Amino acid sequence: MLVIRYSIAALLVFSAGFLLFHGKEAVHSGSWDYIVTHDDEYIYWALAQGSTASPASDANPFYYEERTERNPIPSYLTVSAAGKLAAALNIQVLALLPLWKILMPFSLWLALFCCLVRLWGYSPAVSAAVSMLILLSTLFLHGSVQFTLFRFPRPGDGLGLMLLWLSLLVHADRMSARRYQVAMLAIGVATMAITPYYTILQVWTVALQGGWDWWVCRDRDNARSHWLVLSLLLALACGYLAYILLRMAESFWVTAVLEVGRVDERHLHLPSLLLYALICLAVYAMWRRSGVLTRLDRLVLFVLAIEPLTAHVQLVLGNDHQIGLHRYYFFVPEIACLLGWSVEKMRDLVHDRALRRVEWWIVVPLALLALFILARPELNYFRYLPRDVSTYDIFDNSLLLLYLLPPLLLGPWFVLRFAAIGRLVARPVATATALVLMACAGFYLRSSQLHEFNRAIPFTGAYEWLAAQQVEDIVLLTGPAQRATVDYGLFYVDAKSYYNTNGQRFSLDEVNKEHRRFVYAATMHGGLSVVLPEFPTLAQKLKHLKLDYILLERCSWCFATVGPHEEHIIAQLSQYIKEVYRDERCILWQLVVP
Repeated sequence: MLVIRYSIAALLVFSAGFLLFHGKEAVHSGSWDYIVTHDDEYIYWALAQGSTASPASDANPFYYEERTERNPIPSYLTVSAAGKLAAALNIQVLALLPLWKILMPFSLWLALFCCLVRLWGYSPAVSAAVSMLILLSTLFLHGSVQFTLFRFPRPGDGLGLMLLWLSLLVHADRMSARRYQVAMLAIGVATMAITPYYTILQVWTVALQGGWDWWVCRDRDNARSHWLVLSLLLALACGYLAYILLRMAESFWVTAVLEVGRVDERHLHLPSLLLYALICLAVYAMWRRSGVLTRLDRLVLFVLAIEPLTAHVQLVLGNDHQIGLHRYYFFVPEIACLLGWSVEKMRDLVHDRALRRVEWWIVVPLALLALFILARPELNYFRYLPRDVSTYDIFDNSLLLLYLLPPLLLGPWFVLRFAAIGRLVARPVATATALVLMACAGFYLRSSQLHEFNRAIPFTGAYEWLAAQQVEDIVLLTGPAQRATVDYGLFYVDAKSYYNTNGQRFSLDEVNKEHRRFVYAATMHGGLSVVLPEFPTLAQKLKHLKLDYILLERCSWCFATVGPHEEHIIAQLSQYIKEVYRDERCILWQLVVP
């Protein structure tokens, strides 16, 4: 019964978080239809929209001429599944956005909660609170980690499986070998299909656990069980990698993501080396003190080793192919391991009389170090304190973990060292209130990465008019340029874009990319008559690529009745356009080229 209550409470927290954050964006954009908040997320929802077509149009979902192209690499299974589900239910793809934003973080909480209760043996109350604390903490950090609970589809789609994998790995002795192998292989294959990046951590940790059982524990049977899982998973991973390499030339998106053409640069990544050295030193010190290495000791050593491993891929390959860049995918498992390890050790250390004599000589420097980091804009990781670059810029994951070590050590120490604080934290009402306030602040105070692009979107009336026409294969040119970057016509009119910055990134046709760029810029700013001299007439320029409608935001700040973009369009295209819709915020023309 308690489990159900905690689950309902967690679901309510994430539902309220969605309403707080995306409700602000809906007010800002003027409609709940326009609440995509992350640049990559917009692309992935567009890919999902392309997957609704039959056959799927998921290589470049933005452009009509490339609608028949497929992405041969099935690396975005969640995205394709979302598109197929929307098509099966006959709903718009973005109708699934609220469900994702609520159920994805809830599923992560549920996975972590179940692991803590069933495998680690913590009480439901503690497990519920700690799981929520770990997930909500991502809302308060600079860098890509802050999108963990928001971004569609990754890292959230495979993160729950990763948490389950790590918990089962160090509890293999509690189940039969066959049951363990089946469970781990099922999780491994599912993870590889959904988020292949996590397979790196899975292969690494199961290899280390197998080595631990063989050489340290002398448990040959358990070691063979781990290595059977490792060999099968590694074989599948190598086959999948070979497939990607063979078909990579057919997918510009994956080629770009993996930075295939990037110049080699090899260097040591000192933050990851320092982080792991400190972890090893701390685990060694506790082992010397107690004489045993616990499950959490092993897990911290195994999981945190992924930092120097992935950060130094570029030493071997010359280019890390964004493997090092995406280490923030590991943040939640890493921070969960570090927090659990800190609590486990502090429970013992706070009762050590010898340590109590010198504890303030350790606590005070750690506290001063934490304050120094927060006070420096070039170091600060807390989202609501100044940073010398944009909060959305990459924050190196190893550095982030290094900077978080002092609070991760001090927090459990304060709770366990001082009885009054411990009693306060142990009170369910106090803990629940603190977590609710933390959730409200985290969701409400954050800003959307697409805030400027979502500002008062003026096209609702035009979208409704176009949808009512029920015309298929519409190609829509949307202006001005800011409105063409995050163009919702793709979703609500099922139209292809004539020009879109993301469509340009996906396109493999260099000639057509340049044609689109010139025609779009000249249409908005004048000059269609002088660009692209290889097309002698205006009609030929317009007919080279399919274009059916031009949708323009009306100038709200102009004193004249006709804005500059509208004036340029009418002056150049008057003989080829027919106005079909107008309201106080936008104009829609139909293009008629003989």
